[in-house]
Amino acid sequence: MKISPEILDALQKAVSRFPNRNQFAIKVGVPQHTLVRWLDGISKSISDTNYEKLFPLIKPYLKNDYRLPWEPGEYIPKRISKKDFIERIIESGHGDKIERARSIDCFRRSLQNAVMNLDISDDAKVKVYHLIGNHIPKPEEYQ
Repeated sequence: MKISPEILDALQKAVSRFPNRNQFAIKVGVPQHTLVRWLDGISKSISDTNYEKLFPLIKPYLKNDYRLPWEPGEYIPKRISKKDFIERIIESGHGDKIERARSIDCFRRSLQNAVMNLDISDDAKVKVYHLIGNHIPKPEEYQ
């Protein structure tokens, strides 16, 4: 996710609510030097994984309707084709096409990782893992 002036402003406001930068970095789950690089403008973007962790803390300070593509906001029918799902995300207007593809891919990978940590049989894990992989589009499907 590109660090826009609005995201930087929201980040600065969120950090100011904590006793120090280190406490904020711990809350987000990133090294303090990563946070400093974002705040000082050394890093021009935030990885999808870190943005997922950061988003709940900066969301209250964002003026526009920023949200993660998979966050509830509009009704999506239970049965939707991959093509329709992709088109809805692309038309959502949050970030550019590549950012949205990366966000969805990050979500897919997060779900798959969560499945692997469940207390179920390995056979069930593999089946669910592949089910998720087959039903949530991969970035190359956005081309």
